[in-house]
Amino acid sequence: MRLIVALFLFILPSLAMGQVMPFFEDLVSTSIVKPTTRESNKLNDFIKTLHSQRRVSENKFLKSTFKATHQKFLKSYSQYSDFGEIFKNGKYDCLTATALFSVILSEMHFDYKIIETNYHIFILVDTESGQVMLETTDRLFGFVEDPMEINNKIDLYRQNRMTNSGNDKLYYYYTFDLYNEVGPYQVPGLLYFNQAIKAYNRGDLLACASFLEQSRKIYESPRVDELTVVLVKSVLESNLSTDAKSKVLRQYRYLVMSKGSPVAVR
Repeated sequence: MRLIVALFLFILPSLAMGQVMPFFEDLVSTSIVKPTTRESNKLNDFIKTLHSQRRVSENKFLKSTFKATHQKFLKSYSQYSDFGEIFKNGKYDCLTATALFSVILSEMHFDYKIIETNYHIFILVDTESGQVMLETTDRLFGFVEDPMEINNKIDLYRQNRMTNSGNDKLYYYYTFDLYNEVGPYQVPGLLYFNQAIKAYNRGDLLACASFLEQSRKIYESPRVDELTVVLVKSVLESNLSTDAKSKVLRQYRYLVMSKGSPVAVR
């Protein structure tokens, strides 16, 4: 049976004129879909425009930035879309939109936190008027200023409940509860994890193993360990060659043995 694994649906120092900074390149490097230099430079131009408009209070400026970012880049929601697709065709999901906002917020010198839970990711921004929550996929109501509403949402997300919209798929429920602050430079690790999810769901187990390893190098996360165990079990039951199975098992043997899972190739 096909297993659909759900994630959440997760700075630049200074964007110089006409330049793409290393962290932005790290985000783009996680994508299969690569934006052209011209498409990437749209972000540079956008940030320069924001700098020229920063004459109002922090909250008003942040709210206008939230709205303008959606209008400029975030056109249509697409689960597990690549970060590069934002600039190619405007497709985004919770994680890639969060990655984009992290670049913009950092360049605008806001203090903020990226918070990941089992199936969701959001941003908390500190302003002179108090904390603001950014729900990056909700263009209409995703800018949340009311402290009580923010606390209620956080309490809900801490429950780590997943909702699914159909009965034709088998969803994987994590055995842990996450509520972690993610550093901006750890976001590429989450993007690689999403690539691993996509590879697993399309049955490309070797690509899944490769993306998982890239993710692990950037951001150690229990979600990576848990998907690794699922992957190894799938590899054992697959039609891959003995050599291919052995390669994956050797790569993750330390983790599989610690979980008490079988490692015999068959």
